[in-house]
Formats: sequence, C-alpha cells, structure tokens
Amino acid sequence: MVEIVGDVTFEVIDALRQVIAQLRIERPSKAVLDCGGVSLLSSMALGEFSRLLKWGAENSCQFKVVCQNDHVVDVLEIAGITEAVPLFPNLEMALSR
Repeated sequence: MVEIVGDVTFEVIDALRQVIAQLRIERPSKAVLDCGGVSLLSSMALGEFSRLLKWGAENSCQFKVVCQNDHVVDVLEIAGITEAVPLFPNLEMALSR
C-alpha cells in the first residue's frame, strides 16, 4: 500500500516519483494507492499516476485507488483513470475486495 496525502503538486512530485520507483523495483502483483488524504491533484501528478498504471498493466500489477475527496475523484474520472482502476471510498473496502 502506498499512502499519498496533501496537495500533490510540482513541489512534492519528486517524492511521488521516488515512491513509484520503489514500487517498480518491488514489482508487486497488487498495490493500493491510498489517496484518501489527497486534497489536490495536479496535472503533473496525474501524469505520474497514468504512467504508473500503464506500467502496472504491462507488468501484471493490479492497482486499486482509495479516494474520498470529490474534487480528486472528479479529476481521476475526467482523466479516465477510474475506467482502468477500481476506486474505493476507504482502505478497508479496497483491501477486502
């Protein structure tokens, strides 16, 4: 599980990239991106998410996303991410399915 919190913008994108790089090294078969604490998702962060999900599809890693913030959910839906990855309102639901 990867927990992402706060405003995910240019200022913190390097930290997100490090987390993503670690996931690529570990090569899990399943991963949950817990974005329950995300308040803002920039276009740059959205690009990183998209690249990560593409990597997951190419490397047999099934992702789930946890998100409660309506604005962030809207951004993920507009970007088409929710068509490729299941979205859950809380971590418990994501882990149980």
